Amino acid sequence: MSVFSSLALGISAVVLVMAMIYGAVSDLGRFTIPNWVPLLAVAAFFVAAWAAGLDVQQIAVSLGIGLSCLTVGIAAFALGVFGGGDIKLFAAGAVWTGWSAFAPYVMAVAVAGGILSLILLLFRHLPLGSRLARVDWVGALHRPTEPVPYGVAIATGTVVSLPRSPVMAVLIGG
Repeated sequence: MSVFSSLALGISAVVLVMAMIYGAVSDLGRFTIPNWVPLLAVAAFFVAAWAAGLDVQQIAVSLGIGLSCLTVGIAAFALGVFGGGDIKLFAAGAVWTGWSAFAPYVMAVAVAGGILSLILLLFRHLPLGSRLARVDWVGALHRPTEPVPYGVAIATGTVVSLPRSPVMAVLIGG
């Protein structure tokens, strides 16, 4: 692998991680994930796939996984199970997994989501001090009627499973 390809792949991975962190923070603070975040993650995948030398079939599988997640996610959104931003962020993370890392990705997101939900449940049952209550996003996060900012779990699962992705296997392996 050339120095240029390694650099492009590394920068793409950093862009993905930064986009996921931004999405998580945005979801935590405003319960929204801007549309540009998953779009940037998918765009970074294309650069990474090119730099890693993935063939058309590997790229098609990754895109198929992402589109499948988006399709199932739209149904979950229609049922009110997940927010639209969460669905798009999950699908964007899934594009990076390829088939080989998809199951670890789903498991990492599920475990992170379970931990996040338990922490949030406990937090929402504790009294909130007056100083914290004046911080808008903390007060909103404390309200039991607000949703779980699942973008935090999706970002965590993406970052945890990233080393197993086909594009990162190229960087790590050689």
